[in-house]
Amino acid sequence: MNKSFFRTESYKQGIFFSSGFNIIAKVFNFASSLLIAYFFGTQAKTDVYFYCIATITLMAGLVTSLDSSVLIPESMRLKEQVSKQDSMHFLNFFLYIYLSIGIIATIILYVDPVSILITISNFKRDLLVNNSLILVLSIPLFTLIIICSFLVDILTSYKFFTIPMIAQMINSIFAIIFILLLHKNFGVISVLVGVLFAYIIQFVILIFLMKKYLGWKFSFKFIRITKKVLKNIFFAQFGNITSTLTNYVPFYLLSGFSAGVITALNYGQKTADMPNQIITTQFSAVSGIKYNELVAKKDYEALNSIFSETAKFLLFILTPISFFIFLYNKEIITILYNRGKFDANSVKLSAEFLKYFGLLLPFLAINTLVARLFMAFQKIKEAFWYQMSLNVIAILFIIVMIKYLGIVGYPLALVVIYFLNFLLIYYLLILFFNRLNYARILIDSLRIIVINFIIISALYVLKICIEDLTILLQALISIIIYFIFLLAANNWLNIIPTFNTKKIFSSFKYLFSK
Repeated sequence: MNKSFFRTESYKQGIFFSSGFNIIAKVFNFASSLLIAYFFGTQAKTDVYFYCIATITLMAGLVTSLDSSVLIPESMRLKEQVSKQDSMHFLNFFLYIYLSIGIIATIILYVDPVSILITISNFKRDLLVNNSLILVLSIPLFTLIIICSFLVDILTSYKFFTIPMIAQMINSIFAIIFILLLHKNFGVISVLVGVLFAYIIQFVILIFLMKKYLGWKFSFKFIRITKKVLKNIFFAQFGNITSTLTNYVPFYLLSGFSAGVITALNYGQKTADMPNQIITTQFSAVSGIKYNELVAKKDYEALNSIFSETAKFLLFILTPISFFIFLYNKEIITILYNRGKFDANSVKLSAEFLKYFGLLLPFLAINTLVARLFMAFQKIKEAFWYQMSLNVIAILFIIVMIKYLGIVGYPLALVVIYFLNFLLIYYLLILFFNRLNYARILIDSLRIIVINFIIISALYVLKICIEDLTILLQALISIIIYFIFLLAANNWLNIIPTFNTKKIFSSFKYLFSK
């Protein structure tokens, strides 16, 4: 197995190869979602499955959020300023802490899983008793997720940028195989069995890669954690608790609605989040490592340049996607899922969620990049107070808006909060990172939003004119026209020089002249 297949030495290579693998991984993940929708639709049983997965993932996320915010930056500092061995001992220490947390949590959850889920959800007891095997099989995922995620983050810090995507591919491939083979006899349980097998195999592969290519030794050594790291862990975790509650509260509230709502929420939210996962997550993961490196070198000019260009690029890509999702939400869900047991009601519910979750994309991208800055500068305490305040307000908004607007109150509350956050970041960066020119990003974002608003308004009129065509043909025509107008606007205003058609044609001419 060739090391270069996994590892990329430069950040440009990292973005290129990891983005390619990420797209492939998301295709497999999307295929597994399509199969679940086709075979099981939106029903009470799938609600329990998605609720269990969401709860376990949130619990695991609360633990693993320390990886990128505190542990990985500190390990990179130790590697650069002390030694690779000290960095290894530091990470091993927390690896065994994670393992201990996973084992203890698993034992507690196995005591009475049905009663515990009744306490943390609005599901009826009979529904949970009838689907108790889903609860039992989902519990081991907590330990597997926190351990595998930590190992993936370690490898990423050593510039193994393709590893996260390969890990995701393994999960999705096994889910697909087990759904196809076992869905008739085991139903939704087949998905869980596939995911469990995938994480076990992923764990073995990650251990192998670390031992073979990093020369990693997994021996335990007690480490005395510095006061600074302990303080960062404390503030990071308290901030992450409020973030976890922000994601948990709507699930709790919506589990009391009609059967199929939690499943529809899953499809609507995940479909809207696909561009974010494919584009933003990849750019931020690679950029985040670069931020750590530039901060360590105190090269703030280069940091400002990379942050500004990345932010503008993401806004230019994600804003049109966001607007298009808003206009064509029902058509997108119909094209993707409307087959098998995924009926008209499933389409309607999922489209309602997709419509408003799509509007979050550009705001989430900027929030992710800024969060990476705070991690790189290790401004954990400062990030904590801001994050906690924002999340408390978000929770209150979610509760009130779900009460008065029903299921769409959740995504609408997030749109309001993240838009306010997008504006408030200006003052946040002035306070902590005054070398970064966020005002330029706000101006560019306003230009991008205005351009896309004009184009989407024209597409709305076009949609009415071509409504007799098939849904797929309507979408294709709209995408082509949107793309042409967006490129024309970019040529005129030169927002992203890379997408200037003259430069694109020049590049092709140069390429084919060779």
